Amino acid sequence: MARGVKIEDWETEEALALLKSVSSLTMEEIATRVIGLKSRRTLYNWCRKSEAINKALQQKVDEETRREVEAELLRSCFDRKMKVKTKKQTLDREGNVHDLVEEREIALPADFRAQAYVLNNRAPGRWSAKPEPVDEDGAIGAAFVPVTERAELVFTEDGGNE
Repeated sequence: MARGVKIEDWETEEALALLKSVSSLTMEEIATRVIGLKSRRTLYNWCRKSEAINKALQQKVDEETRREVEAELLRSCFDRKMKVKTKKQTLDREGNVHDLVEEREIALPADFRAQAYVLNNRAPGRWSAKPEPVDEDGAIGAAFVPVTERAELVFTEDGGNE
């Protein structure tokens, strides 16, 4: 362990806040650059010993995961292309096996469910899965039409309507 670096120094509120804020760094970088340890193994040992440090770093990991999922969700809202490699084996006339690697680009269409989710959550006033009805005054409320005001179709015997 690095000299002068103690686990107790990193259990303070300020130190824990710093650990939570360095979400762009890897555990190796946090151990060596931020804390001043020689290896990340010591940091993992600290996580086993200190619930506060473990919780702060777990929140960092959860935040990273959330950001990655959000980024992938947004990418899936748009058409995009992806390179795919396929391996094939062929035989020549002498019976020798040759590996062929083909790389091709495939189109991935936008996912309408991801688009609906993003629009429902980022602009709920304009986009909603369950829009609220609006009356003629522009007020939001249940659209109610009395039964007596509904138009009725009356069919005649010749198949037409009046």
